[in-house]
Amino acid sequence: MILNKEGFKFKIFEVESESELIVVCNEKQSAILGLDSESKMKFYFIEFQQQNSERFFGLVNGGHGIEPTVAKIETKGLAIISSDKSVYLVDLNDLHIITQVICESLVYDVLLIQGNSSQILIICELEVRCLSLAGSQIWRYDCDIISEFKLYENHLEIFTDDDNVKISLEDGSLL
Repeated sequence: MILNKEGFKFKIFEVESESELIVVCNEKQSAILGLDSESKMKFYFIEFQQQNSERFFGLVNGGHGIEPTVAKIETKGLAIISSDKSVYLVDLNDLHIITQVICESLVYDVLLIQGNSSQILIICELEVRCLSLAGSQIWRYDCDIISEFKLYENHLEIFTDDDNVKISLEDGSLL
């Protein structure tokens, strides 16, 4: 296994093949996310440190050049995992998928917004979505291809070929 990326109490390993991923996931008794991917080009194994134990998920990716994103919500025992057009909200305590959000385009990044109520911000190629920690959609903004974005305290600025807009984090309205 090749160590690919490390973050707050998680590690992502890239494995060589789907068969190797299946063997590792069977050994660790872990679920595999993304098995329904249209193309199966990259394979990852994600290890989470949860209290005094380890939790695991396998991940199949289409190899579109965008690496999966992982964010852990330590206080809730949750993790957010994105790959291709999917974002998974998973419970690390009992290893189940709370929800899977399938976006209209590839997911660039997933950000956790802390505030009065924590929210999940999904930046995609053609849209921005804001979700609650329960996985329900709070707001959505559709646009042309996003080339860049900047997150500020109370808004998100997105840049496309034709325009740049500022979106309120509270309700998704344009500022």
